[in-house]
Amino acid sequence: MLGALAALNTNSCLDDCTSEICETNFFIIQAHHDYCLESEIPEEVETGLHIYEDVCKECEILPKFDAALDACPAHSCTDGSGTAVFEALVRDNCEADCSGNADCGTNFQTLLAVHDLCEEDTLSLSAELGFHEMEESCAQFACNLSDGSMDSMQLVCDDHDSDDHDSHDHDSHDDGGDDHKEHLSCACAAEDHGFAIDCGNGQAMIEALAALNINDCLTDCTSEICETNFFIIQAHHDYCLESELPDDIEDGLHIFEDVCGECEILPKFDSDLEACPAHSCTDGSGTAAFEALVRDNCEADCSGNAQCGTNFQTLLAVHDLCEEDTLSLSAELGFHEMEESCAQFACNLSDGSTDSKQLVCDDHDSHDDGGDDHKEHLSCACAAEDHGFAIDCGNGQAMIEALAALNINDCLTDCTSEICETNFFIIQAHHDYCLESELPDDIEDGLHIFEDVCGECEILPKFDSDLEACPAHSCTDGSGTAAFEALVRDNCEADCSGNAQCGTNFQTLLAVHDLCEEDTLSLSAELGFHEMEESCAQFACNLSDGSTDSMQLVCDDHEEPAPEPPVYCFSGASTANLEDGTTIALKNLKIGDRVQVTKDGKFDEVYSFGHYQPDSVGGYLSIHSTASVTPILISALHMLFLDNTKAVPAAFVNVGDVLLGGYTVTKIKNVNVQGAFAPFTYSGTIVIDNVVASNYVSLTGSSTFLGLDMQLVAHNFAAARRLLCQLNLCKESYSKEGIATWIPYKTANW
Repeated sequence: MLGALAALNTNSCLDDCTSEICETNFFIIQAHHDYCLESEIPEEVETGLHIYEDVCKECEILPKFDAALDACPAHSCTDGSGTAVFEALVRDNCEADCSGNADCGTNFQTLLAVHDLCEEDTLSLSAELGFHEMEESCAQFACNLSDGSMDSMQLVCDDHDSDDHDSHDHDSHDDGGDDHKEHLSCACAAEDHGFAIDCGNGQAMIEALAALNINDCLTDCTSEICETNFFIIQAHHDYCLESELPDDIEDGLHIFEDVCGECEILPKFDSDLEACPAHSCTDGSGTAAFEALVRDNCEADCSGNAQCGTNFQTLLAVHDLCEEDTLSLSAELGFHEMEESCAQFACNLSDGSTDSKQLVCDDHDSHDDGGDDHKEHLSCACAAEDHGFAIDCGNGQAMIEALAALNINDCLTDCTSEICETNFFIIQAHHDYCLESELPDDIEDGLHIFEDVCGECEILPKFDSDLEACPAHSCTDGSGTAAFEALVRDNCEADCSGNAQCGTNFQTLLAVHDLCEEDTLSLSAELGFHEMEESCAQFACNLSDGSTDSMQLVCDDHEEPAPEPPVYCFSGASTANLEDGTTIALKNLKIGDRVQVTKDGKFDEVYSFGHYQPDSVGGYLSIHSTASVTPILISALHMLFLDNTKAVPAAFVNVGDVLLGGYTVTKIKNVNVQGAFAPFTYSGTIVIDNVVASNYVSLTGSSTFLGLDMQLVAHNFAAARRLLCQLNLCKESYSKEGIATWIPYKTANW
């Protein structure tokens, strides 16, 4: 922790905390500060955290259980009690004197629980800010937010969140459903990895489980064979009925689910189960249902208690079908505790009408109107420019010829060829942009034949003077999902015609679906939208006033180019060790400073910078090793030393390699960081971020030059410059690219 705090200070992270080195070291002190007991934290860390917490991004963890503290009282995230107790704390002047005042203590504990376990906007702004003012004065009333049973779970990165689930084990949060927010659909996983989701093929599941064991996938699940076989058992486990699964699959899944990435699928319809109750993703009912389950002690005894059953079903539906942050943190974690005890109340999340759709990979999800695909795909204007066609609603012949070309070239089997891509873009761009009256009759059906296999482009429908404007919409208030829920309640899919309320809600859903980000709607609303389109077609509306129609036909993806990666330096966030025992960021290093140059602690003088460009932003390799908690940030061709004392370009280093000093490389990734600095020392080496590196880059992209050692060649090349500087006859200046002018341009890569 102290080392991380020192790194934050050394690297000027108070000015800019976005670099890899700043983010890493702030996470180190913040995670320990928030999780560990106060007695386990060095004194400087408390103060250090508060210096940086307003500028650095935080991670989320709850304090671990402290046997010396009482349990926090029961709390609610939905009744405003958190804000109410804050107001009581203010009225009772608890900030000034909290000690010995039982009411202050009780109210502070309630405020603490709501603040730490409920959603961010549960408290009023004044209560949110005021909480921090109360913490110090009411510190004696700290309490445990859990019973300690989840402490170890908090130390495991569980992005794919997999826990036991209901009797059918269809917790879609950990087994595919909740992760619809971030993960690959299981249908697309099956397509990508070459298997079919077939609940009758138990042998395939058994063979996949055997393959996971044989290939040591519990140690590393990132290989193709491990990914494929885990997807096979997870997709079948999450989708199929319990009676269709071989006995070993349940236990097998849970062995591997914490190390393997998951795909997303909802359980198929089970005729033996009742339907889950209607739910809302916007009114807090999921969290309220969880709080009722706790009050009624349903985890201990859920059987035979109808109210427990109803509340569990509501919690299940919200958990599996709504966005990840819909539930409070306590409800999210507590749901998994309820699953086993309330398994008898499992219910169907759908009526089965979407089961077959879940088995089709629909990444490009074309919604007849072209709107939804603006989220991920190439604009149709750019597709037209790239593939040499024009979007012209009057050219029906071009659309007909494109459809014929798709059929002739067997594009339904493989749509990745140039001719297939081009011709599908032609019919899809026109279908999504042009008015229905401008499309040849065959184009509608033709599009739907190919849309599940061909990649789509993005364009909104052009303005139709016969339609009214879509209503104003919001992408942030949950109104799209609420509109869908109203459509379901009012049975609008069965009969939308002549029902003005159905029309208004459909238009709101349409606008949010087509103009907002992909995860704005709940999963049920996203899937249900397509069911509503045909029945509510008469309520189609304009998504714009037509002023942007012409702009949609111009390819405008000319974003600022990514920064050119420097090829001859370290980043400004990198650090060197000075002879006085302190550490200095390279952006603050000066000619004449004496820095460590060998693993055994020898120091030498910086006589020049081969490259000095503080404001550039470029690509570096972030090489993590056992040398330090912080990685060395080094350009790909810059050389560093392996444990055999050989200097090699950083791009040659692999995970598992041993660096000079016996340090093992643990992780390598690409990052963009500000600053480009290449300090030269008389010895030709320098210790950067505790790793021994060369002053030079490889001219050849290898460790040799014409058969000679690259480090030796580069060091001899700079001999004349070293001599002039030793005689105090050298002057330092740089080109506009930041290259030292004494280095000939063609060898500037050094």
